[in-house]
Amino acid sequence: MKTGFLIVVLLTVFIPLSGRSQSFLEKTKLALKSGNSQKIIQMMGDKLQFGFEGEATMMTSKEAGIRLAAFFKSNVPSDVSPLFQGQSKDGRQYFIGILKTPSGEFRVSVYWTEAPKEQILTFDISKE
Repeated sequence: MKTGFLIVVLLTVFIPLSGRSQSFLEKTKLALKSGNSQKIIQMMGDKLQFGFEGEATMMTSKEAGIRLAAFFKSNVPSDVSPLFQGQSKDGRQYFIGILKTPSGEFRVSVYWTEAPKEQILTFDISKE
């Protein structure tokens, strides 16, 4: 009887936790690590600031996705190491990390908003 009760309690606690969706940050890191530009595009706002090697411009998520897919094609990611993450003074969340590829390491900075919905506002890649 005690064993059955314990199993029911454990299932009640752990099943809802295992079904929790990943955070926006975890989804972003996973998409970066796997080089999944399509997943990153889905997380972008309609327009965003996209930077590469210090040159940033406003563009549509579709344009940014094309540039990102080309980058991943020639720089296949093997890992992402976080450097900083948190919230900026203006309320945007951010992640800065090192994207490791066979052709070198790149600093990736991602800023996003949580309201009215989570979406990437700024994405920047620079060679380390």
